[in-house]
Amino acid sequence: RVAVMEWLIRQAPAVGESNWETFGHGFWYGLQIGHDLALELGKILDEDGK
Repeated sequence: RVAVMEWLIRQAPAVGESNWETFGHGFWYGLQIGHDLALELGKILDEDGK
């Protein structure tokens, strides 16, 4: 989690003020996809563990 925050801070200068909203939408969209993938992976791993 810390690494992600450090990456975001490093990206900040490259992202113009006008692009922050677009960047934010993309970031939250990416988090949602990541969450869905993690849930699916968790189901697969859970089934393998049984």
